[in-house]
Amino acid sequence: MSERRNINRLNLLLLIPVRNVDGNDVLGYIANINENGILLLSKNNIELEKTFSLSLCVQDLKEAFVFKKITQECIPFEAQSRWFDKDDNQDFHKTGFQFTSISSEAHKAIRQLVSNIAEI
Repeated sequence: MSERRNINRLNLLLLIPVRNVDGNDVLGYIANINENGILLLSKNNIELEKTFSLSLCVQDLKEAFVFKKITQECIPFEAQSRWFDKDDNQDFHKTGFQFTSISSEAHKAIRQLVSNIAEI
């Protein structure tokens, strides 16, 4: 895919799991992030141009010392898979996602992720 974003993505120092709301299984791990989307590392190919209902599990974030006082169990959002590539580690796939529907609380979570565990 030749389309590239103009906003820099920030690499995370910890891999945060992203869960598929449908089955609560881990779809992949956030490798980098910005206000418009995420890059997921996953073991499996992810279908392109598909909108996924995803969530950040608060317990995963608490374990990463990102959030201490959130009452919700999960922070849901929707994102569309836009592109993929093989990772340098051939066991993983990289998939770029663009947010399509995200709450203000999820945006707050993303800002805190970036400020707490992003490599700037």
